[in-house]
Amino acid sequence: MPELSDVFNTLLDISMIVGPVLGYFDQINKFRQTKSSSGYSLDTTGVLLVSSIIRVHFWVGKRFAEVLLYQSFLMIAVQLVLLHEFLKYRFPISPTPNRRWFWNWYTYKSYLIFLITLSGLLGLFQFMFYKQTWFVETLGFLSLGIESTVPMPQAWENFKRHSVSGFRMRAFFGLSNNRSRYSNYNSLDNIP
Repeated sequence: MPELSDVFNTLLDISMIVGPVLGYFDQINKFRQTKSSSGYSLDTTGVLLVSSIIRVHFWVGKRFAEVLLYQSFLMIAVQLVLLHEFLKYRFPISPTPNRRWFWNWYTYKSYLIFLITLSGLLGLFQFMFYKQTWFVETLGFLSLGIESTVPMPQAWENFKRHSVSGFRMRAFFGLSNNRSRYSNYNSLDNIP
């Protein structure tokens, strides 16, 4: 029979993997129910996808808890579904994109091409610099730095619209809860 601490650690690991994405399932469901993705900042998805992809490459260079690696894979999968649903229910689709040209494309394929290219380039650089500590640490710094900006795109979107309509507060609370869970997880497992 497993000890109570083993059960607690397993539940903690599961919550670290699944917890961060739960709010995004609610956001996806909201898109489907309202047939609109209005009010949600697509940049949030971009930040999470890019930071998670970089974190996976960082793990290859400097092993850390596998739970956090699994969390990254799950976040990538959920954000790809969210991106698909966002584009499916984007309304209205203007004939010309707004003034931004980056991360404001019309097709899901364009986003996938960017993400695959990013991952491929990171893989190539990793192959070239895999023994270079500065490169691996830069990946970790970039991943963490980019991920720390997650709330900014949604806050900016809400400010521009003078409204929080369309954004599920559960996604925000999930993000906040994830930050505290991540800090506790790191302190309990002595992860730097």
